[in-house]
Amino acid sequence: MNNKHINKYRLAGFNAFVGQYSRDNELKMDRSKTIGSSDIGSIMGVNPYCSAYRLFYEKLGLVTSDFTEKAKKKMAIGKMMEDFILCAYLDTVEVARSDDFKRDERITKGTFTAQADAIINGVILEIKNIANFYAPFYNEQGELTIPAYYRYQMYWQMYLFELKHAKLVVFNNKEQEIYTFDLDYPPQEAIDNMIKEANHFLEALRVQNVNMLRPENVDDYALITPSEDNLANRLSYVPVKQFYDDLAVLTVQIKELETKADECRKQLKLYMQDRPVLYDETKERPMVSWKAVTSNRLDTSRLKEELPEVYNNFLKATTTRVFKIYGQILTDD
Repeated sequence: MNNKHINKYRLAGFNAFVGQYSRDNELKMDRSKTIGSSDIGSIMGVNPYCSAYRLFYEKLGLVTSDFTEKAKKKMAIGKMMEDFILCAYLDTVEVARSDDFKRDERITKGTFTAQADAIINGVILEIKNIANFYAPFYNEQGELTIPAYYRYQMYWQMYLFELKHAKLVVFNNKEQEIYTFDLDYPPQEAIDNMIKEANHFLEALRVQNVNMLRPENVDDYALITPSEDNLANRLSYVPVKQFYDDLAVLTVQIKELETKADECRKQLKLYMQDRPVLYDETKERPMVSWKAVTSNRLDTSRLKEELPEVYNNFLKATTTRVFKIYGQILTDD
């Protein structure tokens, strides 16, 4: 994936051309029955801000945006900034007025819909205004890349508009600079998977069964489930990823502490030698005991070998749930 860093831009030329667009209100659709490009990231489980669970309840009208007034104002400013960013980008790449250009173009195919911020010469432009680059913008090598939820949004747009290329245009407020990231049409397997998951989501909406959407992957922020004790909100937040991260750290710490504890036991045994009890300095109470204990246990291996019928008659099936993390096994009794 190529990305270009643009640090030179002007506001002249395209202000009037781009700024006079108008959104067609008649094209606004019933989102409860359609899947749009802003939905697909949640459905695919890669949107850190909205899980498939939350999207389900939003589309049914059972939950509304919990953004604060301050957050709503920032979003409105961000939307207005799109014109500025687009003007700056178009001036920088020296796009001619005669070039094929569309702003806020929408397309609908059945229950699938998408809206592109802009399309120019057959390339979809997705415009973002951010305070600064944050974690999802970096890959494992620390290189700037397109976050997964933006990538799926652009894949959905390319699929519906039947266009082979898209470009993410990002204005970094901290640096006061524009970055662009190129994205080509996804493999057919990715398209098929999006369509499959989108249709599955729509079926869950049709029968109003949120359990059909239970994700296999851990949601980075929160899984959202119905709350019986809080019907006013209808939702409760469970920070699953945080529990997972905490348990992973604690599991490693437990293993390290057990290693240290084994070493302490070993040193105490070396000191005690044959003594069964080690007392404190006052000899008023025992500190450690190390005594031989005899117990009688059934030799199941011998019983199975010599009396297999008796062994089989007394077998009892038991079922346990095995909980695994980082290869270590924790059993729920």
